Amino acid sequence: ETAAYMKHKHLFFFSTAFKLSANIIRVDTNAIVPKTFIVSGYQSPADYTLNDFEATIFWKTTTRPDSILVTYRRFPYSFTQKKYKYDYDSIKFNFLAC
Repeated sequence: ETAAYMKHKHLFFFSTAFKLSANIIRVDTNAIVPKTFIVSGYQSPADYTLNDFEATIFWKTTTRPDSILVTYRRFPYSFTQKKYKYDYDSIKFNFLAC
């Protein structure tokens, strides 16, 4: 997979080519901004389902192209990964009044 950056109206878009070897493809490790995902050659997502939060494409049909080119904008973080500094169990007694 290759990534190229395209600047359009002060927003960064990513353009990536994928070989479709499976029905589910992980596009990025970060979440995709809704309504910015474009698969070149497909006007409507009738053949695929996009999960914006997990940044995955599920290809619905059995007849699919061998590769696709997608363009999208992404968030600088993932919504599916846990983000915290401390585990609650390790600090829960730090806030008890004496």
